[in-house]
Amino acid sequence: MKINKALKFFLALMSLIILFFIFVYLFLFRPNFTRSPMHTEAENIKYFETEENHARHITDKEFFLSQNPEMLEITSFDGLKLRAYVLEPKNAHATILLMHGFHSDPIREFATLARFYYESGYNVVLPFQRAHGESEGQFLTFGIKERFDCRDWLIETSKIFGTKKPLYMEGISMGCATVLMTTSLEGLPENLCAVIADCGFTSPQEIMYFVAKNEMHLPFSNIIVGTGNLMTQFFAHFSLDEYSTIKALKQNHLPILFIHGTADDFVPFFMSWQNFEACKSEKEFYAVDGAKHAISNIIDYQNYTETVSAFLKKYSF
Repeated sequence: MKINKALKFFLALMSLIILFFIFVYLFLFRPNFTRSPMHTEAENIKYFETEENHARHITDKEFFLSQNPEMLEITSFDGLKLRAYVLEPKNAHATILLMHGFHSDPIREFATLARFYYESGYNVVLPFQRAHGESEGQFLTFGIKERFDCRDWLIETSKIFGTKKPLYMEGISMGCATVLMTTSLEGLPENLCAVIADCGFTSPQEIMYFVAKNEMHLPFSNIIVGTGNLMTQFFAHFSLDEYSTIKALKQNHLPILFIHGTADDFVPFFMSWQNFEACKSEKEFYAVDGAKHAISNIIDYQNYTETVSAFLKKYSF
């Protein structure tokens, strides 16, 4: 009888441990199974906050697709096929690379901005980050490996459109962390002039801990993140704490415009401010009052686009 009770207890304990590891795996690598986000209309309206904002997104999405964007492909440093949309207006005067965030895609986060840049005379390149959408990859790495992908997209973009036109990059959320981490790499194109950093976190480890503790209200968040770090090393061959935007910005020399919504409850506002303070190059900060995560460009479209335009014009040639 005692043996049976002990066995049942052992099996129950092992089941809980297995469920815990499955939960942590899904917490880190959920996009592995979805590849691209599938959201209901109600979820999208909630994301964009109002039906009016959502309608604008749909209009801009339809405009984007009506331009019949080309699909560009490169091979990553570790052998993945990475793909990107390309819009090329007539008589373009500059080029911009737009990097989307976690569990998202280029159109969902950049439809409105892609239209703005396209109509303003920019060649627009919108990659699918690894492990998302049209790009290969089993595991996303929260900017750690994506920074090398971003560098390679910049190099390829510069080859296609030449070095005689200014080149810029902008990222939102994880895409923001990606572009900021990219700034410290060697071999960036000589015509890369400036960066737009919209609502980025500081490091994979810090954002995982923040989300687990403050968004999901999980007990033992430090244990979850510690376990997650072991799992990222085992499955995806990177550590959550091996690199950060703070480390990159101490080596960066490019001008950066930091943007963050004051009501962001997913990536906290203070992380952009920490990035701003760590940045040793020329820099500006634009706080969007009342904007939640990743939608500042829609909530405050006029001021956002005017601020971005003035900043990019300032660092042109």
